Amino acid sequence: MRLISSFSICSHYELGLLKSKLLSECEYIDTWIITDNCYSTRRDSKEYAIQDGWFNSEVPNLTDRIIYNRISSTFPFSPGSESYHKILQPFHGEGTFFFVEQLQRLSGITRYIESSHFDLDSYVFVSDVDEILIIKTNQDYNKLLELLKKHQPSSLSLVRHKFLYDYDNLTNMQRTVPLVSLRKSLKCLFSSIAQARLMNHPLLASESIYSVEFHNCLPIDGLVTKYKTYPHPKLIDNSHILQCLKLNIPVEHLDISAGSVDLSPHTIDIAEQSLLPSFIRANLSSLKLNTISPHYKQYRIAYGLPE
Repeated sequence: MRLISSFSICSHYELGLLKSKLLSECEYIDTWIITDNCYSTRRDSKEYAIQDGWFNSEVPNLTDRIIYNRISSTFPFSPGSESYHKILQPFHGEGTFFFVEQLQRLSGITRYIESSHFDLDSYVFVSDVDEILIIKTNQDYNKLLELLKKHQPSSLSLVRHKFLYDYDNLTNMQRTVPLVSLRKSLKCLFSSIAQARLMNHPLLASESIYSVEFHNCLPIDGLVTKYKTYPHPKLIDNSHILQCLKLNIPVEHLDISAGSVDLSPHTIDIAEQSLLPSFIRANLSSLKLNTISPHYKQYRIAYGLPE
């Protein structure tokens, strides 16, 4: 039985997140399937995120555990074409973009099945590049494997602690991320794995096995690039992003009434740093992006928001 991690990378701005993910998960993830593509989820052409030689340069000890899945197809579906009516018509507007993202996930897990790393009893951490699986100790890792072997669940969900804009800017938002049985998914890989993040799964409640998300922990240019290619069709420009960094609120929440805006982010203190992966905790000073205004609480008051 193996734990594997499958996800996509969208731009070179995410390479720092990728390196942190690989070095943080290397003690318990057996194989990573990394899907890189020459089109965005909006089906616009773009450059590949990872250039030749990056893995050998940045994570040389992990290269034999990485399946790098480069996609060259552009999915040139358009309304009126036969392919559109058969495949994309049920996914109108924003749903079309998410469908393309799901096809990328399906491509990645297919590459794993075709590879020499393949183990039918694998459990797939269906993640994003900015999400890191954390298993605190070897004892916790062994307990997880024993649980999976004994009960053979089709899927579980792990608590996901969310950081915003920087590696020490914790929010009180908790979501989940799925861990899915490959054996029990084979009959329908698309719905079981590619769409796993849309479904509810039994929760594995554990303080020592969980995940962390470093949402939008990118330089400003990276944030602008992300929101030009993001599955959500909302138009977000540079000034919008700068305003959100000034207020330390999620990009998606700026135009929501004050009563609904998430004002939870706060810099973690020493006690809360235990949530962080050990690699990030040890390298926090060099990883910090410092894009959030240090005076965001005062700006919130000036903007008419509670501190």
